[in-house]
Amino acid sequence: MDSHGWVPIPLIASFNRVRQITNDESFVRDVLNMSSVVEVQGDMVRMKEGEWERFVLPDAQTSRVDSIHEFPLTPSSGDSTSKVRSFVEEAVMRHVRSDHGDPESEAEETEEEEEEEEEEEVVFVMGYDPA
Repeated sequence: MDSHGWVPIPLIASFNRVRQITNDESFVRDVLNMSSVVEVQGDMVRMKEGEWERFVLPDAQTSRVDSIHEFPLTPSSGDSTSKVRSFVEEAVMRHVRSDHGDPESEAEETEEEEEEEEEEEVVFVMGYDPA
C-alpha cells in the first residue's frame, strides 16, 4: 500500500483465495469496479471516502497515483456484468456455507486436506546401508 492507500490490483489478484476463483486480472478489476466500498484507478484500488487513511503505515512508499477519478462500470467483454455478478454471488455463497459448517463444503475441504497431507508425507533416511 502506498502513502495514499492505493494497492496494485495484480497484488490482490495474486492472493490464493482470489486465484481459487479466477486467474484473470481483468475479471478482478471488473469486480472491484462494481464495488461500492473501493475506488479503482488504472491498475490500483483503495478504500473509498478516506477509509484507507487508517491503514497507511508511516513509512509507506510515496503514491504514484496522481489524481482521483472514478471509472464507470465498463465490462471488458460482452455480457460480462451479469457473469461477474453471478460469479461473485456464487463465490460469496460458497464462502458463507463454509463459514456456517455446510457438510458439503466441509467434505470437500477434508478431501483437499487429505490430499495435501498425502503429498507432504516424505521420509528421508540418511546413512542407512542395508548391506
